[in-house]
Amino acid sequence: MTAETTDSSFVLADPRRMDGTPYQVAERAIRQVAAAAIRLSEALDAADVMARNAELERTTALDPEADLKPVAMNWPTGPQGRLLREADAALVTAANKLELAAAAASWDPKARVPADG
Repeated sequence: MTAETTDSSFVLADPRRMDGTPYQVAERAIRQVAAAAIRLSEALDAADVMARNAELERTTALDPEADLKPVAMNWPTGPQGRLLREADAALVTAANKLELAAAAASWDPKARVPADG
């Protein structure tokens, strides 16, 4: 895991304002949603660290003498950590499915495949 010190942002373009054939616009519209899912997945990494830190703070607030090592070590398989990993997996799965949908949406029945000669 690497420390990231910069904020990131992204813009979703309204596909109703995109130029191109319906096939091109559909492909771009779906691919941008897939890219957004990937950006959200990447952002979830930092959110996971913050949620783990909050859990460690909670544990300390409830018991100042508590050993935090087991809490930190068990985070990935604990209830919150597991939920965040499941959410991350769902985002990655969604991005992959959206890429497939973009490829299907881009098919133009009028486009001709050059014959091998």
